Amino acid sequence: MTGPEHYRKAEQLLEEAEADAEGGWRSFRQIQLASVHATLALAAGAALGTSPTEGRAWADVAGVRLGGSGTELGLHH
Repeated sequence: MTGPEHYRKAEQLLEEAEADAEGGWRSFRQIQLASVHATLALAAGAALGTSPTEGRAWADVAGVRLGGSGTELGLHH
């Protein structure tokens, strides 16, 4: 998995945990896994650097538009 893929997985797991009406161990496990994926996303970004393609993927998951003069914040999903 790439850094952005780990980031997306962490978001997905957190959304599932929030939607789980029963909570309990299933939600706890999802939150634990989300934490692991978020940590791996950070490690991948820090250790590997960012290629132009991966930079665009990071911008996408972060909700940032890359422009010629910098970045434009805001969700665009």
